[in-house]
Amino acid sequence: MASKRTDYLFVMGHMRSRSSLLTHILLSHSTMAGLGESNAVYESNLKLLYMKSKTLLKNRSLNFFKKVYVDQINHNSKTPNSKIFLKKNLKVIILTRPPDPSVASIMALTKKHYTPWSDDKSKKYYHDRMSYLIKLREKLSNDQCLVINSEELVRTPNVILDKISEFLEMSTPLKSEYETFNFTGTSGDPSANIKEGKIINNSQYIDVDTSKYPEEYALFNRLINM
Repeated sequence: MASKRTDYLFVMGHMRSRSSLLTHILLSHSTMAGLGESNAVYESNLKLLYMKSKTLLKNRSLNFFKKVYVDQINHNSKTPNSKIFLKKNLKVIILTRPPDPSVASIMALTKKHYTPWSDDKSKKYYHDRMSYLIKLREKLSNDQCLVINSEELVRTPNVILDKISEFLEMSTPLKSEYETFNFTGTSGDPSANIKEGKIINNSQYIDVDTSKYPEEYALFNRLINM
Protein backbone atom coordinates (compact mmCIF):
# COMPACT_ATOMS: atom_id res chain seq x y z
CA MET A 1 0.00 0.00 0.00
CA ALA A 2 1.12 3.56 -0.57
CA SER A 3 1.54 6.77 1.44
CA LYS A 4 -1.52 6.67 3.71
CA ARG A 5 -1.31 3.35 5.48
CA THR A 6 -4.45 1.19 5.22
CA ASP A 7 -4.68 -1.45 7.94
CA TYR A 8 -8.31 -2.51 7.56
CA LEU A 9 -10.68 -3.10 4.64
CA PHE A 10 -14.39 -3.85 4.93
CA VAL A 11 -16.32 -5.30 2.00
CA MET A 12 -19.78 -4.01 2.82
CA GLY A 13 -22.28 -5.93 0.73
CA HIS A 14 -25.52 -7.83 0.98
CA MET A 15 -26.44 -11.48 0.56
CA ARG A 16 -25.76 -12.67 -3.01
CA SER A 17 -23.86 -9.51 -3.92
CA ARG A 18 -20.81 -11.66 -4.73
CA SER A 19 -19.03 -10.39 -1.64
CA SER A 20 -17.45 -13.82 -1.04
CA LEU A 21 -16.05 -13.75 -4.57
CA LEU A 22 -14.49 -10.32 -4.09
CA THR A 23 -13.17 -11.27 -0.65
CA HIS A 24 -11.43 -14.34 -2.11
CA ILE A 25 -9.85 -12.19 -4.82
CA LEU A 26 -8.64 -9.70 -2.22
CA LEU A 27 -7.28 -12.35 0.15
CA SER A 28 -5.33 -13.92 -2.72
CA HIS A 29 -3.25 -10.75 -2.96
CA SER A 30 0.03 -10.77 -1.04
CA THR A 31 -0.88 -7.59 0.89
CA MET A 32 -4.18 -8.90 2.30
CA ALA A 33 -5.21 -11.30 5.08
CA GLY A 34 -8.49 -12.39 6.63
CA LEU A 35 -10.81 -15.23 7.59
CA GLY A 36 -13.57 -14.78 5.02
CA GLU A 37 -16.91 -13.64 6.42
CA SER A 38 -16.08 -13.67 10.13
CA ASN A 39 -19.55 -12.61 11.42
CA ALA A 40 -17.73 -10.56 14.04
CA VAL A 41 -19.51 -7.48 15.39
CA TYR A 42 -17.04 -4.58 15.49
CA GLU A 43 -18.35 -2.62 18.44
CA SER A 44 -14.98 -0.99 19.12
CA ASN A 45 -11.45 -0.50 17.80
CA LEU A 46 -10.32 -3.19 20.22
CA LYS A 47 -12.46 -5.73 18.36
CA LEU A 48 -10.68 -4.78 15.13
CA LEU A 49 -7.31 -5.42 16.75
CA TYR A 50 -8.59 -8.67 18.28
CA MET A 51 -9.79 -9.99 14.91
CA LYS A 52 -6.53 -9.03 13.23
CA SER A 53 -4.61 -10.85 15.99
CA LYS A 54 -6.89 -13.88 15.64
CA THR A 55 -6.13 -13.96 11.94
CA LEU A 56 -2.42 -13.72 12.71
CA LEU A 57 -2.63 -16.86 14.84
CA LYS A 58 -4.47 -18.71 12.08
CA ASN A 59 -2.07 -17.60 9.35
CA ARG A 60 1.14 -17.87 11.38
CA SER A 61 2.65 -15.16 9.18
CA LEU A 62 5.63 -13.13 10.37
CA ASN A 63 4.66 -10.36 7.96
CA PHE A 64 1.03 -10.32 9.08
CA PHE A 65 0.99 -6.91 10.72
CA LYS A 66 2.23 -5.43 7.46
CA LYS A 67 -0.91 -6.75 5.77
CA VAL A 68 -4.38 -5.29 5.40
CA TYR A 69 -7.05 -7.12 7.43
CA VAL A 70 -10.13 -7.84 5.26
CA ASP A 71 -13.63 -8.77 6.37
CA GLN A 72 -16.93 -8.95 4.51
CA ILE A 73 -20.12 -7.75 6.19
CA ASN A 74 -23.54 -8.42 4.67
CA HIS A 75 -26.00 -7.86 7.50
CA ASN A 76 -27.15 -4.79 9.41
CA SER A 77 -26.99 -6.81 12.63
CA LYS A 78 -23.25 -7.37 12.04
CA THR A 79 -22.49 -3.85 10.90
CA PRO A 80 -19.68 -2.08 12.79
CA ASN A 81 -20.09 0.75 15.24
CA SER A 82 -20.30 3.92 13.15
CA LYS A 83 -17.29 5.40 14.98
CA ILE A 84 -15.05 2.71 13.47
CA PHE A 85 -15.60 4.19 10.03
CA LEU A 86 -13.89 7.35 11.25
CA LYS A 87 -10.56 5.51 11.36
CA LYS A 88 -8.17 6.97 8.80
CA ASN A 89 -6.50 3.60 8.28
CA LEU A 90 -9.76 1.87 7.24
CA LYS A 91 -11.21 1.69 3.74
CA VAL A 92 -14.58 0.42 2.52
CA ILE A 93 -15.72 -1.25 -0.68
CA ILE A 94 -19.50 -1.26 -1.01
CA LEU A 95 -20.53 -4.14 -3.26
CA THR A 96 -24.06 -4.29 -4.59
CA ARG A 97 -26.17 -6.04 -7.20
CA PRO A 98 -29.57 -5.24 -8.78
CA PRO A 99 -32.64 -6.39 -6.82
CA ASP A 100 -34.01 -8.92 -9.34
CA PRO A 101 -30.98 -11.26 -9.36
CA SER A 102 -30.27 -10.57 -5.68
CA VAL A 103 -33.74 -11.51 -4.45
CA ALA A 104 -33.95 -14.54 -6.74
CA SER A 105 -30.53 -15.74 -5.58
CA ILE A 106 -31.35 -15.18 -1.89
CA MET A 107 -34.50 -17.28 -2.27
CA ALA A 108 -32.63 -20.06 -4.09
CA LEU A 109 -29.78 -20.04 -1.55
CA THR A 110 -32.01 -20.20 1.52
CA LYS A 111 -34.18 -22.89 -0.05
CA LYS A 112 -31.15 -25.11 -0.67
CA HIS A 113 -29.02 -24.44 2.41
CA TYR A 114 -31.16 -22.83 5.14
CA THR A 115 -34.77 -22.12 6.07
CA PRO A 116 -36.40 -20.82 2.86
CA TRP A 117 -37.06 -17.08 2.60
CA SER A 118 -40.14 -15.75 0.84
CA ASP A 119 -40.00 -13.09 -1.86
CA ASP A 120 -41.31 -10.52 0.64
CA LYS A 121 -38.68 -11.39 3.27
CA SER A 122 -35.88 -11.33 0.70
CA LYS A 123 -37.08 -8.01 -0.71
CA LYS A 124 -37.31 -6.45 2.77
CA TYR A 125 -33.79 -7.62 3.63
CA TYR A 126 -32.47 -6.12 0.37
CA HIS A 127 -34.38 -2.86 0.90
CA ASP A 128 -33.16 -2.45 4.48
CA ARG A 129 -29.56 -3.29 3.60
CA MET A 130 -29.48 -0.93 0.63
CA SER A 131 -30.92 1.86 2.76
CA TYR A 132 -28.12 1.37 5.27
CA LEU A 133 -25.41 1.22 2.60
CA ILE A 134 -26.63 4.50 1.10
CA LYS A 135 -26.42 6.19 4.50
CA LEU A 136 -22.95 4.77 5.00
CA ARG A 137 -21.77 6.01 1.60
CA GLU A 138 -23.04 9.50 2.39
CA LYS A 139 -20.72 9.64 5.41
CA LEU A 140 -17.54 8.49 3.66
CA SER A 141 -15.17 10.33 1.34
CA ASN A 142 -14.20 9.11 -2.12
CA ASP A 143 -10.73 8.34 -0.79
CA GLN A 144 -12.19 6.01 1.83
CA CYS A 145 -15.06 4.36 -0.04
CA LEU A 146 -15.61 2.78 -3.45
CA VAL A 147 -18.97 1.50 -4.74
CA ILE A 148 -18.94 -1.48 -7.12
CA ASN A 149 -21.80 -3.07 -9.07
CA SER A 150 -20.98 -6.77 -8.96
CA GLU A 151 -22.63 -7.35 -12.34
CA GLU A 152 -19.76 -5.32 -13.79
CA LEU A 153 -17.27 -7.34 -11.76
CA VAL A 154 -18.26 -10.57 -13.55
CA ARG A 155 -18.84 -8.99 -16.97
CA THR A 156 -15.68 -6.87 -17.15
CA PRO A 157 -13.46 -8.23 -14.37
CA ASN A 158 -10.18 -6.68 -15.50
CA VAL A 159 -11.66 -3.20 -15.64
CA ILE A 160 -13.24 -3.45 -12.20
CA LEU A 161 -10.26 -5.14 -10.56
CA ASP A 162 -7.95 -2.44 -11.91
CA LYS A 163 -10.32 0.15 -10.44
CA ILE A 164 -10.23 -1.55 -7.05
CA SER A 165 -6.44 -1.94 -7.22
CA GLU A 166 -6.08 1.78 -7.88
CA PHE A 167 -8.44 2.61 -5.02
CA LEU A 168 -6.35 0.47 -2.67
CA GLU A 169 -3.10 1.88 -4.08
CA MET A 170 -1.71 -1.57 -4.81
CA SER A 171 1.70 -1.88 -6.43
CA THR A 172 0.55 -5.06 -8.21
CA PRO A 173 -3.05 -5.38 -9.45
CA LEU A 174 -5.69 -7.85 -8.35
CA LYS A 175 -6.27 -10.89 -10.56
CA SER A 176 -9.48 -12.63 -11.59
CA GLU A 177 -8.04 -16.00 -10.52
CA TYR A 178 -7.96 -16.58 -6.78
CA GLU A 179 -6.95 -19.07 -4.12
CA THR A 180 -9.35 -21.22 -2.16
CA PHE A 181 -9.01 -21.36 1.60
CA ASN A 182 -10.04 -23.62 4.45
CA PHE A 183 -13.15 -21.45 4.90
CA THR A 184 -14.13 -21.56 1.20
CA GLY A 185 -17.68 -22.83 0.86
CA THR A 186 -18.34 -22.75 4.61
CA SER A 187 -17.84 -19.09 5.55
CA GLY A 188 -19.90 -16.88 3.24
CA ASP A 189 -21.01 -18.32 -0.11
CA PRO A 190 -21.74 -22.09 0.16
CA SER A 191 -22.32 -22.58 -3.58
CA ALA A 192 -20.10 -24.61 -5.90
CA ASN A 193 -19.00 -21.62 -7.99
CA ILE A 194 -16.89 -20.12 -5.19
CA LYS A 195 -14.64 -23.19 -5.30
CA GLU A 196 -13.75 -22.67 -8.97
CA GLY A 197 -10.88 -20.27 -8.22
CA LYS A 198 -11.84 -17.85 -10.97
CA ILE A 199 -14.54 -15.35 -11.82
CA ILE A 200 -17.52 -16.96 -13.56
CA ASN A 201 -19.81 -14.67 -15.53
CA ASN A 202 -23.20 -15.87 -14.35
CA SER A 203 -24.88 -12.54 -15.04
CA GLN A 204 -28.16 -13.11 -16.89
CA TYR A 205 -29.89 -9.87 -16.03
CA ILE A 206 -29.15 -7.38 -18.81
CA ASP A 207 -32.75 -6.40 -19.65
CA VAL A 208 -34.74 -6.48 -16.42
CA ASP A 209 -38.26 -5.47 -15.52
CA THR A 210 -37.87 -2.81 -12.84
CA SER A 211 -41.62 -2.71 -12.16
CA LYS A 212 -41.44 -5.69 -9.78
CA TYR A 213 -39.09 -3.94 -7.35
CA PRO A 214 -39.43 -0.20 -8.11
CA GLU A 215 -38.32 1.06 -4.68
CA GLU A 216 -35.41 -1.34 -4.58
CA TYR A 217 -34.23 -0.34 -8.07
CA ALA A 218 -34.41 3.30 -7.02
CA LEU A 219 -32.16 2.48 -4.04
CA PHE A 220 -29.78 0.46 -6.20
CA ASN A 221 -29.44 3.18 -8.83
CA ARG A 222 -28.96 5.83 -6.17
CA LEU A 223 -26.16 3.86 -4.54
CA ILE A 224 -24.18 3.01 -7.68
CA ASN A 225 -24.34 6.65 -8.80
CA MET A 226 -23.11 8.13 -5.54
